Amino acid sequence: DNLVSQVLKIPFLKRIKLCQNWHRQAINRFAELSRVKDYAENEAIIHNGSFSDSFYVILEGDAFVMIGGKRVAVIHPGGYFGEIGLLQNSNATAKVVAQVGTRCLSIPRVDFLRFVAHNYSVALELERVSSKRLGRPIFPLSPGNFRQL
Repeated sequence: DNLVSQVLKIPFLKRIKLCQNWHRQAINRFAELSRVKDYAENEAIIHNGSFSDSFYVILEGDAFVMIGGKRVAVIHPGGYFGEIGLLQNSNATAKVVAQVGTRCLSIPRVDFLRFVAHNYSVALELERVSSKRLGRPIFPLSPGNFRQL
């Protein structure tokens, strides 16, 4: 799988928006942690309401984001999903369905959270995008969140 990382994953990651500001070591580590998985047409990659167990980046093909049985978005190569449930330790907020020829890079929950914890700029970018997708802060702060020392 190291050869796959060198030949396929690293050049792909260097090209996509998600990784545009990442340090070379972060891209290499992400490539090491991720696995390539193929999906059949109309196969659910994530089910709405299911516990989020991985972070996904579309490598090839497209995926539809479904909410309430309606297609609300299309994720193209370089697009990613699964971060909201992982960052909030919650269930998936939508169903994501593979289309013809969909392949994803996926990173299991524990590896993803460890990666984000060690890469501050990655964490900030994911927080920004997740909050935009939710239409509210992913980590809402209120006056009671911080206690006086």
